[in-house]
Order: sequence, then C-alpha cells, then structure tokens
Amino acid sequence: MLALQSRALGALKKISSVSILLALQACGIVTQASIYEGVRSHEKIKDAGQSDLPPPLPSYQDYEAERERLKKGK
Repeated sequence: MLALQSRALGALKKISSVSILLALQACGIVTQASIYEGVRSHEKIKDAGQSDLPPPLPSYQDYEAERERLKKGK
C-alpha cells in the first residue's frame, strides 16, 4: 500500500512539474504584435522632450492593415 502511495505521489509531482513548466513557457511567447508595440514604446520614450517630433508610429492593427493593402496593390 505504501509503495502504491509513493508511486502515485511521484507521478503527481511529475505531472505538476510539467504543468508548471508549460504554463511558464506560455508566458514567454513573443508575437509580432508585442515586438512592434515594444519598438513603438521605445520610440515614444526616445522622442520625449524633443521639440521637432517625427510622426508617431501607427498601432499594430493600422500597420498590419497598411501592409496588407500594399501587398494587394502589387
């Protein structure tokens, strides 16, 4: 009986460890949108305090729409 409980506990530990690792891995997913928004935020910070500001970058959705429009125009 004790051996069975020990096996079950070992299996439970393995399953919970794998579940935790998968959950943590999902936190690190990097998308094109997150990279674009990071660049956009960096540009805003870099341009802060300047008198002659370049036009701000569009949102990712606007960027994607423009990109698709240009692809279809070729």
